[in-house]
Parts: sequence; C-alpha cells; structure tokens
Amino acid sequence: MKKLKIKNVILNGKRKDILIADGKILKISKKIKEKSDCEIEGKNLAALPVFFNMHTHLAMTLFRGIGDDLPLKRWLTTKIWPKELLLTPEKIRKGTEIGLKELKKSGCPFFCDMYWWPQETAKLVIKHKMGGILGVPFIGKGPLIFSKRFALKNFFELKKVVKNYPSIKIAIAPHAIYTVSKNNLVWAKDFARKNNLYYHIHLAETKEEIKFSKEKYGLTPVEFLDKLRILDEETILAHCVHLEEKDIKILARRKSLLVYCPTSNMKLGVCGVFPFRRLKDSSALIALGTDGVASNNNLDMLEEMKIGALLQKHHFCRPEEIKAREIFEAATKIPANFLKIENEIKKGNLANLILVDLTLEEFSGGKDIISHLVYSANYNCVKYLIFNGEIIYQRN
Repeated sequence: MKKLKIKNVILNGKRKDILIADGKILKISKKIKEKSDCEIEGKNLAALPVFFNMHTHLAMTLFRGIGDDLPLKRWLTTKIWPKELLLTPEKIRKGTEIGLKELKKSGCPFFCDMYWWPQETAKLVIKHKMGGILGVPFIGKGPLIFSKRFALKNFFELKKVVKNYPSIKIAIAPHAIYTVSKNNLVWAKDFARKNNLYYHIHLAETKEEIKFSKEKYGLTPVEFLDKLRILDEETILAHCVHLEEKDIKILARRKSLLVYCPTSNMKLGVCGVFPFRRLKDSSALIALGTDGVASNNNLDMLEEMKIGALLQKHHFCRPEEIKAREIFEAATKIPANFLKIENEIKKGNLANLILVDLTLEEFSGGKDIISHLVYSANYNCVKYLIFNGEIIYQRN
C-alpha cells in the first residue's frame, strides 16, 4: 500500500501533516513520523476541498469564441446547433481532452456534463482518473434532434464503459421543457428512477422560456416539472434564473440541486439574476457551474466564484448579499453532500483535496484564505490536485 505524506501544510489555519493511503486520509497530525513512498513539502501550501463544476458541456471547448456577443436564441440557432450537427465521436474526444485538462488546472476533478456521445467522454474521464455525472442527452425539437432511441443506445454503451469505475455516475439529460415534449420529459424521469440515474435539465433560463411555459401549460417551468413529479433529490436544474416566490418554495421542498451559472447567464444576456439569497434562506440546495466554454469562455471555477459573488452584490445593491464562504461552499461542500461524495479533509475520508500556493501575490494581506480564493486568486494558485488519494494534477 503506497503512502503519500503532505508535510507542514496549512489546514483550517493550523500547520499539519496529512498521510494518505489506499485513497483515504489515514492520519492528520502536527507531526507524522511514519515513512511514506511520496512526500509533498507543504510549507507554503494550504489544503482545501476540491471543486465541483455542476453544469457544463465539456466538449464545447471546440466552440470557444464562436458566437460571442449574441443573444441565446440566435447563439443557439445560428452558431452552436449548426456546428453541433457536424460533431462526431472523434471530435467529442478531442474537445473533452481539452476540457478535462482545463478542469484539473482549476482544482476541479468532478463535473456534471450534458453532451453528445457521453461514452466517449467517460473513456477520457477514466484515463484522467477524474469523476463526473455524465448526462445522456436528448432533444426533440429544432434542427438538432437526438432521439429517445439514440439516447437509449448511448445509455447502454455508457453503462458498459463505466461499469467498474465508481467515480462516474449517469444522468438522463433532456435538454429543456421547450425542446422536449411533455411525454418524453416524463419518460425520462421514469427511466431515471428505474435505472437509479440522476435527471439533469436546463430550467427557467430565459424570459422566453417562462412565456412558453405559461402559454402552453399555464404554469411556470418549475410548477410544470413539479406537476409532472420530476423534481426530487436526484434532479439537477441548471440556471434557474427566472423564479417566482412559489417556485422557490417548491424547489426548497423538493431538494433538487440548483446550479448557478453566473458568467454564462451574463454573457448570453438572459435578463435576470439567479436569486441566491432567497434560495439560500429558503434552504434550497445551490451549486456552481461554468456552463459550456462556448458561453463562458473557460472552466475556471475560481473565476466563477468571484463573478458569481460580485454579480449578487451588484444586482441587489448589497455588499452583504452573499459571503465568500457561501459561494465557496456552493462550489465544494453542497454538491459533494448532494452526491454523497466525501469532500471534507478529515481522517477516514477519501483524500479529495487541492493544495494552493500561498507564495503568490494574490494571498498577500489578510489571512482569510477563502476570501483570497474567491476574490483574488485564479486557477494559477492550484499547485496540486488530489482525487481519490492520487495526485492527478501538479503545476510546474
């Protein structure tokens, strides 16, 4: 059993040694004398939980910079969907490889994806020793139609690939209520329940979607999914920008995971802001996501925390609207708890942690590391990324 020792690292404000073996944290102590196979000198490092990017379309790294400065509908119909019609499994592999490397650089070993040919993404996730929820998408309206039949084919191929790799979970991922029929939305949930899958969907992203839902169903998008009995503790809802008070009460009660994607929402001009404080105060579960690179244009979770926090403060005219630790927990603790993945650095837990470089100028001044991570730092501060006890990234 190979052992990894991290020496003299700052953990919760105190200097500690951390001993890791067989994927888990064996010991945390002021001084560990036990020998190890590999040592990291942590004198200038701080240990923190890893990040979870809970909504993205990873292989869209291929479309970085395509369709900038366009509204969502025009962006989709004139730039993205025509390009996606030309995608192949080989292109998915190319885009995914770029995305996984980018995620690791910002201390993020786990992501929630919704993109075509997820079985190809899975092969590379395993190669990189990372983890994720890989969504099997389908879409029934518009120029880009991926049928239910095609989704089923993808699901069974994906299931074979991830059979012996527990760090990958599967979701069924209908695109949205305006591109998937009512019957297929329900079919997807029934299929998810029968096969113990998550359910991942875009929801309440634009005013046009709200109008569509009210005109067609007489309900808000949240009310509509709730009426269909889709909202529950295995449901992941991306965006959730345009919410009414009744929606917030429903979401808090159902304990679905709501994914805040501030950079993408601002870049696409969705004309609204995710109501973080009202959701938080109602005990709804909030995570953070970058969305795809085509609408962000990167996968830097540290940058996403800063933008997410500043947007709340600016929009609601209250510097106290959101605290650094709250956005940090939306990127770490809350999604980990939702997924039942250990992401707290303590004895007996899986060894999932980042080591950040405290010698950088971004960490000068005050001693609040969380504040510096949220408001000052970017991906360059991540020196090591350790996932399931293995070093999967090291910055030179």
